[in-house]
Amino acid sequence: MQEYRHIFDAAPDGMLVVDHDGLIVQANAAALALFGYGADELIGKQVDLLVPRRFGAHAGHRDRYVAAPRTREMGGGLSLFGQRKDGGEFPVDVMLSPLEQGERVLCVVRDISERKRIHDERARLAAIIESATDAIIGKDLDGTIQVWNPSAELLFGYTAAEAIGRNIAMLIPEDLVEEEARIMLRIRAGERVESYESVRRRKDGSLVEVGLTVSPVRDANGEVVSASKIVNDLSHRRRMERQFRQLLESAPDAMVIADASGVIQLANSQAERMFGYAAAELIGQPVELLMPQRFRGRHPGHRKDYASAPRVRPMGSGLELFGQRKDGSEFPIELSLSPLETDSGMLVSSAIRDISERKRAEKLTLDSLHEKEMLLKEVHHRVKNNLAVIASLFYLQQRDLSDPDMIRVMQESQDRVRSMAMVHESLYNSDSMAEVDFADYADNLARQLIDSYSRDDHIRLTTTLEPVSMSINTAVPCGLILNEIVANAVKHAFPDGRAGSIHLSLSQPDPRTCVLEVRDDGTGLPDGFDPAGGHSLGLHLIRSLTRQVDGAYEFLPASPGTLARLTLHVPPRKPATG
Repeated sequence: MQEYRHIFDAAPDGMLVVDHDGLIVQANAAALALFGYGADELIGKQVDLLVPRRFGAHAGHRDRYVAAPRTREMGGGLSLFGQRKDGGEFPVDVMLSPLEQGERVLCVVRDISERKRIHDERARLAAIIESATDAIIGKDLDGTIQVWNPSAELLFGYTAAEAIGRNIAMLIPEDLVEEEARIMLRIRAGERVESYESVRRRKDGSLVEVGLTVSPVRDANGEVVSASKIVNDLSHRRRMERQFRQLLESAPDAMVIADASGVIQLANSQAERMFGYAAAELIGQPVELLMPQRFRGRHPGHRKDYASAPRVRPMGSGLELFGQRKDGSEFPIELSLSPLETDSGMLVSSAIRDISERKRAEKLTLDSLHEKEMLLKEVHHRVKNNLAVIASLFYLQQRDLSDPDMIRVMQESQDRVRSMAMVHESLYNSDSMAEVDFADYADNLARQLIDSYSRDDHIRLTTTLEPVSMSINTAVPCGLILNEIVANAVKHAFPDGRAGSIHLSLSQPDPRTCVLEVRDDGTGLPDGFDPAGGHSLGLHLIRSLTRQVDGAYEFLPASPGTLARLTLHVPPRKPATG
C-alpha cells in the first residue's frame, strides 16, 4: 500500500480518487498544483468544484458513470476543461478508472494547454496556407513534396493528390536543375533565399515565369529538416510590364522614369533620339546626366523637395528649362512630372518635350510684333504731327482775322484738333499701342486748356484721378467731350477775370463703368440752359460723341458753380497673352 501511495504522489499527471457521492478522497501533488488548492481545501469537497460552472450537467454525467463504471481512456474526443482555484479555465484530458468494485473512481487529469496551443497554431497555419493567393509548397531536403496548397494546384495544374509524394523536379525545366541544386545547398546551410525570379513547368508542359522565396524549416532541435517555398505567378506582372512598355513607346514625348534617388530606370526610344543616348547608356545613370552642367549642382535639392511632396506637375508651368544632348548641345524643353507608386517604391515619370521649334516661332512672332509696334508708333507720331500742323494752320488763320466770332471759332477748332493730337501723342509715348492712360491724358489736356484761356492764372485746377485705360476708339471722343466741357467752364464760369477753381475727377466704380466729372465754382448754369436741346456746336458735339461711346452726360447745378458728368461703359480689357 505504501508503494502504491508513492507512485500515486509521484505521478506527473494530476490524480484524484473520488467516491460514489462525488467527494474527493485523495489528490496527489500534481493535482493540487494543477488546480491551485491545498490538500485541506480539496479533500472532502465535491469534484464538481474543479469543473467550470458552465458545465452544470456534470453531476448527471457522474451519476450515470457510477451506475455503470468502466475505464475511459484519455483522448476520447471530448472537449473538456478544468477550473483552477483562481477561476481560470484550462483544457484537459481525463482518464476514468473504477476502483474497489466501482465504489471509488480514479481520475487522471492532464493539462493539454500547450498541446492545444500547438494544435490551434498548426490549424491556423494550415488555414493560412490553404487560403494563400500564392502557391505554397513544402518539401523535404531530398525534394519530395509534402505540402501543396490550392494556389499551387491553380498555378501548376497538379492536384494535391498528384503532387504530394513526388519530387519537385517535375516542375523544374532541364536547364534550371543546377539552379535548384544551388538553392537547396543554401537551404541546408540554414540560409533563407529571398525573392528571386525564375521559370517553372506546368503539368501541361507550358512554362511560367515565377517569383520564389525559399525558407528553411527547422525541427524542435533547430535542425533544418525541410524547405518551404512561396511561388507567385509573374505572368500578369510581365503582361502589365509589356503593356506599360508599349504605352511608353507610343508616347509622343520623350519619357524617362527614375527612382526616388534620381537613378534612371526606363527610357523610351523618343528619349534616345532626343538626347542621343542608347537606352542602355541611360539606365542606371543619374537623371542629371540629361541637363546642362550649370544646373546639376542644385538639382538634387529640387529632386529631394519633390520626393518629400510628390505631385503631378504639368507642362508649361512657367519654368525655363533646358536639356543637354550627349554631344553637349543644349535645347529648351518643357517637362511634366508624375509620381508612380510601385511595390519597390516611388518612381517619377518625366515627359520631356523639345520646344526648340516653338521657341524659334515665338521669336519670329515677337520680332514681327516689335516691327509692327515700331510701325504703329511711327503712324501715331505722324498723325500727331499732322494734327499739330492742322492746329497751327488754324492758329495762323486766326491771326489774320478781325471778326471776334471767327477768331473764337478758330480757337475752338484749334483746341479740338489739339485734343485729338494729344491722344496720339499719349499712344506714341506709351508702352501699349492699344490703350491710353486717360487719367494722365485728362490732366494734361485740362491744364493746357486752362493755360490757353487763363493768362493770369486766376483759375486753379485740382484733380482726383484714378488710373483708367481706354482704347483709342474711346479715348478720342472722350477727349473731345472733356475739351468742350473744360473750355466752356474756363470761358464762361469766371467772367471778368474772376478767380475760381475747376476740379477734375476720373473714377471707375466697377470694371465696366467709368465716370468723368468737371466741377467749377463759377457763376453756374445760365437761365433756360437746355443741354439736350442746345444748338451750339459744343453741345452738338457732346451729344453726338456721348452716343458714340454709349454713354450718358448731364449738367447739374453745384452750389456754387456747375457739375458736368460723363458716364460711359468701358469694354473689358483683354487678358494679356504670352
